[in-house]
Formats: sequence, C-alpha cells, structure tokens
Amino acid sequence: MSDEPTDSLTEALADGVLSVGVKYDTRPFGFIPEGAFEVAGFDVDLARAVGEQLGVRVEFVQVNSQNRILNLNSGKVDVLMASMLRTDARDEMIDFSTVYFSDGQSLLVPADSELTGIEDLGPETTVATVQGTPEEAVLLEHAPDGVHTVTYQSWPDALQSLYRGEAQAVTTTVGILYGLQQSSNAAGRPMEIVGEPFADGPIAAGFREGDDELIQAFDDALLELQETGTYEDIYLRWWSDALPDVYEIEAR
Repeated sequence: MSDEPTDSLTEALADGVLSVGVKYDTRPFGFIPEGAFEVAGFDVDLARAVGEQLGVRVEFVQVNSQNRILNLNSGKVDVLMASMLRTDARDEMIDFSTVYFSDGQSLLVPADSELTGIEDLGPETTVATVQGTPEEAVLLEHAPDGVHTVTYQSWPDALQSLYRGEAQAVTTTVGILYGLQQSSNAAGRPMEIVGEPFADGPIAAGFREGDDELIQAFDDALLELQETGTYEDIYLRWWSDALPDVYEIEAR
C-alpha cells in the first residue's frame, strides 16, 4: 500500500463510480437470490442508497472474509460493505465508517440439538467459524474450557459442517446466523438460533487509512438516509422478522 494519502471521493466524483466490495454468499447482507444473476441484500441496498446521496453509481465487486481487506488496500475497491465487524485488530489495518448495524454473536444449531446456549458447550462439542474473522477468538473467550473449533472458507461452508456432523454449532453474529437459518430451513434442514448473544457485533464500512474525505461523505450520507427514513425502509426490508428494532446510526 502506498504511503501517499488517498482521496477516493474526488476520484469517484470525477468518474461517477464508487467501487464497493460486498459478499455474494452471506444472506441477507449480500447474496445471489435463487434464480437471480445480480447480488442483493442489506449491504447492497444501503450501498446503492449511499451512492445516490453522493451522486455516483455503485459498482459491486465480490469479496470474501479472507480477501476483503487486501482488495481494499490494493485499490481494487474503494469501500467495503461486507458484513464486517469493527474490531480493534482491524482498526490497525483500515479505517471505518460510523457503525450502521449492530447485533450480537450467538449460536446456530440443528433444530433437534440439545445445545441451548454457549453454557452447554464443552470438550464434546465443536463449533464452526470462518477463517479471517474474529468470531473464533470471541467464542473461546466466552465459552467453557475445552470447546473445539473448526474454520471454513465461508459461512455456507460452515453451515454444511453441521450437515456432515463435523461440528455441532456455528457461531457468528445473529444477522448472519439468521441468513444461514433461512437457507437451511428452505432446504428442509431446520436450524435454530439458541441462547442469548454473548458479544456485541458492530458492523461498519471499511476504508483505506487516510481516506478521510470519503469517510466523512459516507458518514454524512448514512445520517441523511436515516433522517429521510430511507435507512429504516432498507433495514425493515431485510431485518423485520429477525431484528425488528431499527438500529439507530449515531454521528461521530
């Protein structure tokens, strides 16, 4: 990464295009609906709305948990809106917008599982997470001693581990677990989200360090979308069943 400060906002306004990295496999943040060819989801709709506020067209680029920060810092994308938790470790590598969504970390288990929450985990249980995410460390910080973990390339891969018996639970934020539950239930493999969330999950957009003009414009756009009710419309479109209390975006 260059040491020169970036000014992606000026470039985006000149080109009329803002490149946004989103996930294509994480329902309902960013995913390809069955029978469709274009990415959809909460992050996708919110990115388009921010783009309209800035007066630019949004161009989506597929990213995953392993490559998203690399794609940002290499200049392949200008912004990450990829269901990304804002953590201290990531703050060392990139800058963040104000938090635009928040839920908690919990567990997804088969509907016939005897697990009812993190307190039931132990040496006889294995929990699936995704490589390059903080959920494994958070789980081990809060779970009883001896619990095993296994990591996969994506959240759908982690879900598949429950089908194969490689793990007894998946842990991540409730929003992602809700999407996995929807997909699994539709496939005839009923799942449940169990227990009280055991850690906060603040989600924010990611930017290259020093891209201050774009970050400020992005934050201003989010607050304007909240003021006009557009954010609430987008939020309830995707979260009315699972998390009906609309998140309130706070100014920094």
